Amino acid sequence: MAAALTEFLYGTTVLIIYLGVYYFLIYNLLNTFILIMAARWIFRQHLGLSKYIFSRLKQSRFLPGVSMIMPAHNEEETAVKSARFMLFVDYPLFEVIIVNDGSTDGTMQYLIEAYQLESVPVDYNQAISSKPIKAIYRSRVFPNLTVIDKEQGGKSDALLKIMQPVINKPAEVIASGGVVRIAEGIEERGGRIIGVKTPNRIISLTQVVEYLRAFLWGRIGFSAINSLLIISGAFGLFRRDAVVEVGGYSTKHIGEDMELIARLHKLFCDKKRKYQIAFLPDPVCWTHGPTDYKTLYKQRTRWQRGLGQVLFTHRGLLFNPHYKTVGWCSFPHFVFFEFLGPLFELLVYLTIPLAIFLKLISPQMIVILFLSIFVFTLSVTLATVVLDQLAFPHFTRVRDIVKIMAGAVIETFVIRFFQTCWKAYAVLTLFFRWKRKW
Repeated sequence: MAAALTEFLYGTTVLIIYLGVYYFLIYNLLNTFILIMAARWIFRQHLGLSKYIFSRLKQSRFLPGVSMIMPAHNEEETAVKSARFMLFVDYPLFEVIIVNDGSTDGTMQYLIEAYQLESVPVDYNQAISSKPIKAIYRSRVFPNLTVIDKEQGGKSDALLKIMQPVINKPAEVIASGGVVRIAEGIEERGGRIIGVKTPNRIISLTQVVEYLRAFLWGRIGFSAINSLLIISGAFGLFRRDAVVEVGGYSTKHIGEDMELIARLHKLFCDKKRKYQIAFLPDPVCWTHGPTDYKTLYKQRTRWQRGLGQVLFTHRGLLFNPHYKTVGWCSFPHFVFFEFLGPLFELLVYLTIPLAIFLKLISPQMIVILFLSIFVFTLSVTLATVVLDQLAFPHFTRVRDIVKIMAGAVIETFVIRFFQTCWKAYAVLTLFFRWKRKW
């Protein structure tokens, strides 16, 4: 019996170690390929659009109008400032709609005082169902600002650039997304960004690196083959009729932004309509990330559970040729690498001490093996940083670039492990149906 158990442990450990090596190798090779595609797209297509073209677009009388919607729930500290940024976007025809989603703090009162809001009787056509609306306000100082006060129901100057895919292919583009970056370190004046510096806190610095890697190469690569599965809820442009047709955001999913994109893909593929969901790396939305590790833990576990919910709801997309590149490329990537990947990574980490105990591999070999893997991962991250600085140089000081590089090292060798544990725990909570409050 003991011999059989030892043999089982021996075989299982060897299998997990080998699978772990191949997993990291395939994952990093895939990331390298996506990074190459992203770099190719940036330098061949995106940078070909000169400032001259954008200036001509700005003067055009045929640009479509845009409604910018900002949901706010208990955001008395940031709502007024965020609205000011939106009111000074560089676009000729737009309106700003702030939806106060059942705030219980002073959000509504701050908005009323800052923008001289007054309640107005407005008839509206509610194409998508929502919680009851309490009142609608208009600003006396900004005619294009509307604030909607409703019961809680759930959820810059880059606007001209994010409209570029829509202008190029108005009949095909149903959604367009931009980059979200960490706001700690930005300098603003009068609703304009006048300078960008790297944050001093390690937690914010590593998030800068994370966001950079996630948005710059991942989404560009999938967008290039029209299989983009996420447009961030913080910064996305949608064609109104398409969103209304699929029923708007879901109130049953934590990852409502990803779930909406999945439904759009399904709708247009099912009805065999030609469409495109685009992503641009140049337009930027600045967001405040968690400033302590407890909040970061809650955010990342919530995101991971949200990812699992969406993948399970739309599991019919997996390897389904009817849904083209979404079914064969992006959806499997999210299932096996983004969702299940952290669970498998953690299993590999836990197996290493057992492998050393059974003398299957020496500690020196383990160090060399995983150091090679992490250096490979770090190289991809650093290449992303270099590509970002070459194409979109937000950081102009040498010390900021050095700090970003240092943040990439810390994120790869330290923060990644903790986030893997957090995400694996979130996956387990879904598997075992443990109740967790969002």
